[in-house]
Amino acid sequence: SPSQFSCSAMDPSSRGLLRGPEDEPSLESEGLPVRHRWFLVISGVMGICMACLILSPRLIHRTFVHDEEAIAMAHSDQLKGMMLFQFNPHWECFKPQNAEGCGRQAMALVTELLQRHNVDLANVVELPESYKPPKGWSMNCRPGGGGDTTCIIWRSNKWEVIGPSTECWFGRGRSCNVMTFEHVATKFKVSLAGAHFPHGAGTSWYSEFLGIL
Repeated sequence: SPSQFSCSAMDPSSRGLLRGPEDEPSLESEGLPVRHRWFLVISGVMGICMACLILSPRLIHRTFVHDEEAIAMAHSDQLKGMMLFQFNPHWECFKPQNAEGCGRQAMALVTELLQRHNVDLANVVELPESYKPPKGWSMNCRPGGGGDTTCIIWRSNKWEVIGPSTECWFGRGRSCNVMTFEHVATKFKVSLAGAHFPHGAGTSWYSEFLGIL
């Protein structure tokens, strides 16, 4: 009848696919009581959870170490070929009678070189504070007396000022400027000393300037 299973006409290998309720194995018939079997199942699950708790900090630590190493390698690549720039167009270029010719050309040249070479840090001597660096760069100038200046220019989206310009003052037409920067990505720190050195390396004037710097 439809309510009964009949396997007489089926392939012997397929007999296991159809079983009646009386064919289901009993947990009791396997030797252990049901409550003992459930105890073993719960104990196994708890053991797996304990193993995960013990191993997961180690795996997380290894992951963090791997990530930190990868980040450090990527950051080291960013610091390769750091570009520095030093220039002194001289004060004569910015005299009123030369401002529209030599002065304008000198400022344009500074902008061109900063952008062309993607300069990180620059020291430009005797540059008027009226100069406006291109977008992405910032500037800080220190006077030296007599109209002399030393201007430090930096790539502001890569370097952050963490030490403001020092009170580096020599006077007598010779300026100096010292600033400390931190690379935004790598946190690498660098101090930049820009100066308009006096003539005569063997003179006391030169030695005094070095002492102040």
